Amino acid sequence: MGSIQASVAFSRSLIPYAIDGRVEASEYVSGSGRQLHVVTIDGQTYQTDNIEVAEVRRGARVQTAAWSNWLVVDGRSGIRLIVGDQVFQFAALGLASVAAAWRLSRPTRRKDGHSGSVA
Repeated sequence: MGSIQASVAFSRSLIPYAIDGRVEASEYVSGSGRQLHVVTIDGQTYQTDNIEVAEVRRGARVQTAAWSNWLVVDGRSGIRLIVGDQVFQFAALGLASVAAAWRLSRPTRRKDGHSGSVA
């Protein structure tokens, strides 16, 4: 559960994507409870929580290689692509879930040294 949410939140950083195109639109996603924006670049729509990316002007050419943490705008200025706090929160949730499942699935030991399960 947490790892899926972490990967979705990580994709909002735009780091996993190779992008090379012109910004067609950028709008705020209302009612999300978070600072989410939808940016359309050459017909491809991306969600981002990076306000600097969302504020790139319409018509600007943006480029980034997949797994790079820099977005180049109009061939000269760059925007650092950062991973949002939500990624770390969901990753911690995933680890806590695995730890709890492991702890709860371990057989219990009785005081006489035998496991609590019935053979």
